[in-house]
Amino acid sequence: MKTRVAVLTAGSLTALIAAVLLFSATPIRPVHAGGGGCLASYAAGFFGFSGDSLVLGTAAPTPRAIAGGLFLTADSSLSTTGTISGYATINNHGAVTRVTLSGTYAMIAGKCMGSATMIRSSGSILHYDLVPTGWSTSGIAKEVLFVETDSQSIGNLRAIAM
Repeated sequence: MKTRVAVLTAGSLTALIAAVLLFSATPIRPVHAGGGGCLASYAAGFFGFSGDSLVLGTAAPTPRAIAGGLFLTADSSLSTTGTISGYATINNHGAVTRVTLSGTYAMIAGKCMGSATMIRSSGSILHYDLVPTGWSTSGIAKEVLFVETDSQSIGNLRAIAM
């Protein structure tokens, strides 16, 4: 029985270490929720969403449910701003409406949260604060949580990466 001995040179050892580091499961970019902030690209992607709200300003608050798809697109890889597009079905106390969505979002410098403005094709404009959560190994959000900040309604959306 013959025995083979493998010899690693300094160059081949360096190449092996570099390959292990390159293909390891660590994030490509770190998530800085502890104060370093997040860029708009951290929240970018296609998300399915659903949410509920109560429309105020009437004799009794009116319930509203919404579900659809959102595309969040960062303006650039190093930007804190981005655009929103998508579609939704809204059930407003029994009246069903289908709309398209457009708008913008911006991350707050030094924080991993932001704000968004969504405009429905029906003409209504909604404002939200948002928080990307559930990070993938590449540092992209698996989920984005929205809370409505308009005074005429109380609501939230939960958007899950598709």
